[in-house]
Amino acid sequence: MKKFYITINIFLVIAIMTSLFVQPEHNNISTKHLSRSLDTASFKKLNFRKTELPEVEEKKDGEKEIDKDKPTNNITESVAKVENTVSNNVAEASVVTDVLERQVGPMSAYGPDCVGCSGHLATGFDARQSIEYQDPTYGSVRIVAGDRKYPFGTIVRISGTRLGTFNAIVLDRGGNIGIGKRFMFDLLCHNESEASGVGSFQNVTFEILRYGY
Repeated sequence: MKKFYITINIFLVIAIMTSLFVQPEHNNISTKHLSRSLDTASFKKLNFRKTELPEVEEKKDGEKEIDKDKPTNNITESVAKVENTVSNNVAEASVVTDVLERQVGPMSAYGPDCVGCSGHLATGFDARQSIEYQDPTYGSVRIVAGDRKYPFGTIVRISGTRLGTFNAIVLDRGGNIGIGKRFMFDLLCHNESEASGVGSFQNVTFEILRYGY
C-alpha cells in the first residue's frame, strides 16, 4: 500500500513537472505566433503606406495651376509677334512695289517756260510754283507728261537714269510724248535751262504702280 502511494506521488510529481516544462514551451510558441502575426500586420501596414498616393496640395484661391509639360506663352507670344510684323511689312511692300505694267524706252526733260508753254500743265497744275506733287499715298513725287493711255494721277516708278530711282505722277501731255512716239515720258524741270542740262535718256525702265488717282 505504501508502494502504491509512492507510485502515485511519483506520477503526480512527473505530471506537475511535465506541466511546468510544457507550459512555457506552449507559451513560447504562442508568443512566436503572436510576434509573427504582429510582424505580418506591420508589413501589411507598411505595404499599404507604400502604395498610398502622395498628398496633393490644394490650390489656393486665385492661384493658377502650372503645367510643366506645357510650353510658356513667352515663346508663343514672341512667336505670334514675330509672325505679325512680317505680315505687315509684306502688306506694305505689296502696296508700294506692286507693278501693274512695265515699259522700257526713252525719256526727255522740259521746263514750264518751254516754247508755247503757259506754265500750267494740262491738269491746270502751276508748274512755275513746283515741279513736285504731294500724293496722299506716295508722298512727294516728280511730275511727268505721259501717253493718253495713262490717266492723270497715274504713278510711275522711273529707274535706269543717272538721277536714280524715283516715283513720278502723270499730270501733263505732249506732242512728242507717248507710246510709239519720240519719248515715252517727259520729266518736268524748273526751267528749260535745267531741262537741257538733264538731257534725255535711253532704255529707261517705267513701272506703273497705279492707274489714275
